[in-house]
Amino acid sequence: KEKLQKVKTIVYEDISKKGIISNLNKKKTLYENIKRQAAKKVKGIGKIVDDDLRFKTWKEKETYKTNASVFLLMDRSGSMDTEKRYICKSFFFWMVNFLRLKYNEVEINFIAHDTAAYLVDEKEFFTISSSGGTMCSSALKMTHKIILEKYNPDKWNNYVFHFTDGENWESDNNIYLEMINNLLCEDPKKIDNYP
Repeated sequence: KEKLQKVKTIVYEDISKKGIISNLNKKKTLYENIKRQAAKKVKGIGKIVDDDLRFKTWKEKETYKTNASVFLLMDRSGSMDTEKRYICKSFFFWMVNFLRLKYNEVEINFIAHDTAAYLVDEKEFFTISSSGGTMCSSALKMTHKIILEKYNPDKWNNYVFHFTDGENWESDNNIYLEMINNLLCEDPKKIDNYP
């Protein structure tokens, strides 16, 4: 419940015969015109008169919104060839567009990694090429750090999506799995325990 914030929104919930022209409901106005024409046994749309006009009426309504942050993590190591990068970038491209279309307020963080993680801007994320080895934990460590600094789990819904080909350094696998478990348990405070 702490993640919810009250916001005021405008809701169009009724139709009136009076209003301002910018709130004209064209569909209802045409419907009234056709209905009036039909009563006179005339087919189709006639001349629009004042009695046909219908306007949307609105009122302010209090609703709740949640804070959401999305972390897009992409492996950019040397083993991520052109095809693998294309698949990752395509998925992330459509995801970003969907999020921006459906949600007014969502914060998206772009993280690319090889043996180290880099917080990059959107343009760099989608044009980045491959290089270096792979330490997947570097991306999760940066995600943990950003969550602690900016997106407290008590007030934010945090979503993490990570694309990798799975060719991680063997010595990093256990660290990576432990970090995933901590993210799932909403316990990013354990970040200090990682090398």
